[in-house]
Amino acid sequence: MAAYERRPRAERRCRGKPLPPQLVAELTAELKRLQWPQKSARPGLESEHYLVLPNRRGVQACGTRHPQYKLRQLCDAAVAFASPAFEHTAIAVTKNFVGSPHIDTFDRSEQLATSLGEVSGGELCVDEDPSGIDGSSSSSSGGGELRHSVAVVETLNCMASLDGRHVHWVRAFDGGDRFSIIWYNTESEQQTE
Repeated sequence: MAAYERRPRAERRCRGKPLPPQLVAELTAELKRLQWPQKSARPGLESEHYLVLPNRRGVQACGTRHPQYKLRQLCDAAVAFASPAFEHTAIAVTKNFVGSPHIDTFDRSEQLATSLGEVSGGELCVDEDPSGIDGSSSSSSGGGELRHSVAVVETLNCMASLDGRHVHWVRAFDGGDRFSIIWYNTESEQQTE
C-alpha cells in the first residue's frame, strides 16, 4: 500500500448495481447479529472477522437447520436480484476488511461483491493491467514505466462484478463497521452480467 501511495496510478471509478433498500437493511441487521468464529478463515488478510460459507448444500436442502440460515437466504436474494444466473461455490463474509492486496488464485470466474454498513470510503480497488511494465518507454532505472490503472469500485449497498484473479484490495474507511460479502466460484468458468 505504501508503494501505491508513493506512485499513485490512474483510476477509473465505477459503481455496482444498487441493491433494494429493504434487502440492504435486512442484510446489515443480520450481519450485526452474526456470531463470528474465533478463528479467521483467511488469517493472512487484514480483517476483524472472516467467515467462509461453503455452498455445497443449499438452504433448500437443509431448511432452517442450515448454518447461518437467515444470512444465506438474504445472500441468495441479493444474487437473485443482481445476477440470477451467477453460480457460486462459496460466500466470503467479512467484518472490517481493509487493505490486504491479494489475488484469489483458486477462483475460476469473476466474483460478485457488496459491502454494507454506515461507513464512508472502503472502496474495492482492482488492478486493471496485470501485465506489468510497458517496455517501450524508459526511465532512470533502465526499465519501462508502470502503466497500471486501478478500477475503484463503489460496492456500498451495491453489487459489483470483478475478477479476483487480479490484485485487489479495500481502501480505508471511516465510520462504523464495514461488512462485505463476496460470492465466488472455484469449480467452473462462467461470465457474470
